[in-house]
Order: sequence, then C-alpha cells, then structure tokens
Amino acid sequence: MGKKDLLIVSNSYSLLISPPWRRSLTRGWRTSLAAIATMAAVMVFAGCGPGIQHTTLPNATVRATGQTEMAQDGLTVSVQPITWESAAQFPQIFRSYQRQTTRQRMMANGSLTPLPAFAITVTNETGHVVRFSQSVIRLSDEDGNEYEAMDRDQLAAWAHSAWAPVISFDPSFEEVLTTDVHELRLFDHSVEMLNHDHRTYFLVLDLGPSTIETQLTAYQHLLANVDRLTVRIAEVPVELGDAGQVTRTTEFEFNFDRGQYDQTVACRGGHPSWDTCQRE
Repeated sequence: MGKKDLLIVSNSYSLLISPPWRRSLTRGWRTSLAAIATMAAVMVFAGCGPGIQHTTLPNATVRATGQTEMAQDGLTVSVQPITWESAAQFPQIFRSYQRQTTRQRMMANGSLTPLPAFAITVTNETGHVVRFSQSVIRLSDEDGNEYEAMDRDQLAAWAHSAWAPVISFDPSFEEVLTTDVHELRLFDHSVEMLNHDHRTYFLVLDLGPSTIETQLTAYQHLLANVDRLTVRIAEVPVELGDAGQVTRTTEFEFNFDRGQYDQTVACRGGHPSWDTCQRE
C-alpha cells in the first residue's frame, strides 16, 4: 500500500482510497468521506507496516447441537450455518469489490446478507413437485423471538442500504450489487422443486437493519443475547391427492447453540478490541 493511500476500515469491511484523494476532496467527495467515516466509526490506517498489530479476538458463532441433515417423507434437508467464522467459505455471500473512478480506487468487502444465514440443501424424491409457498420458514431463539425468511425484494433493499457507502463512491456499483443479489438462490416461499431435484439455497433472515459498517456489530449483538437458535421448515407438502390438493405435510427442525472462535484481526495502537481492530 502506498504512502498516500487512505485505508478506511471497520469491523466488517475495509475501504482503500488511492491517490490523488487529497486533490479530489471536492464538496461532494468531502461529504461522502465524512458520511462514511461517521457511519463507520472508522479508524484510518496510514499504512500496513509499523504500528499494525496482528492478533486474535474472540468472536461469536453458531454450531449445530444435533443432526444437520434429516430425511423423511421423500425429502432430504441439510442445513449449514453461515457466520463470520465461515463466511469466506461462501463466496456467493461474502464478497470483495474493487471500484475505480477517475481519481480514486476503493476496495470493500462484506456480506451481501444479514448474518447468520444458512445454506439449505434439499433433495426431492417425493414423486411430485414440492412447493414451499405455504410453508413456515423461520429462525427462532429460546426466548420466542422469530425471524422470517427474506424474499429477493427484501434482500435487495437491505443490500442497497448496507452497501450505500460504496454506491455513493461509485454509482455504477449499484448495478453490480443488484446482479449479485439477484443471482443468490434464496430459500423462501417462491421455491418449487421438481421430483429428483437436488439444490442448495440460502436462507436469509430478516434480522433487522444494518449497514456494511455495522454488520459485525449487529451480528455480535444478536448472538450475545441468545443461547440457542432453531431453524424450522414446517408445513411442507409431501403428499397430494388426485386433484393436486395437499393431503399431508411434514416439517424439519435444526438446533444451533452459540459458540465462540478466535478471529484474526489487525489493530492499530492501544489494547486490541473490536472497537480498534479490523477482521483479516
């Protein structure tokens, strides 16, 4: 990284603004930079060398407490949690972007969805089409709080709000973001599976508003207040009558407990904490 590069980082993302950023602090850019800094509660790292401490910090995750795959009534369903611990294993969800204007360059990374999310793999051997339009698809905790599955329009609205600083820097990024969100195969009420279909979807939950600057904070706050999360997929039609009416349904339930892992971070000065360090 060059001496004049400006690296703006938060817990869940980083922005690298390359020269000649000083010459480009017009009213518009000054406003955008101030907005990013304010929203992110950011730290400015002048470089990637002396003064940067590499260490680990504990971060929350969720881990299965029982079976993660169930087979019944001709359907096989498996669930895998997507957290900040495993997000890099899901390149469809966790994305890195480089954006270039005539005067600046930005690098940003983060999640296209609220986290935790879940990868849902379904195999249909019921002998008929399975439609989830009337199914119950939700996440709940031990206190009875429930989080519904997001559809594509809801996720698109969330993502455009979350990645607003990047769109502000480069308006053409909005089209890229729209395409990437559209390409996610969501597990929602629009899912229809033919007999013998085998597909993996992403269950994305409405966990409340957050932005690219606050994704990790919102995630940590959610998990700090729960001990167990349950993914429930109920009222799934597995038997149809001669006229196509549903005559029998089944349900799947998967339990996850809050856990902890060591996250590698880079810190600048002071005692390492999530307020002063960036995920690596």
